[in-house]
Amino acid sequence: MREQELIEATENALAEQELSWVRRSRFLQTMRELVSVRLAKFGLAILAIAVIAAVFSPLLAVH
Repeated sequence: MREQELIEATENALAEQELSWVRRSRFLQTMRELVSVRLAKFGLAILAIAVIAAVFSPLLAVH
């Protein structure tokens, strides 16, 4: 009976460790996605500023 309890305890510990790794992996994936979205938005903002500057600088230079 004691041997069976040890086997179950070991299996439970391994299952908990595996679940911990899965959670950590999901967390890291979510963080990667958030960072990539933020970088994409930042890049679009920089691009928009560059386009606005390219459009308005000749207009300002004429006057």
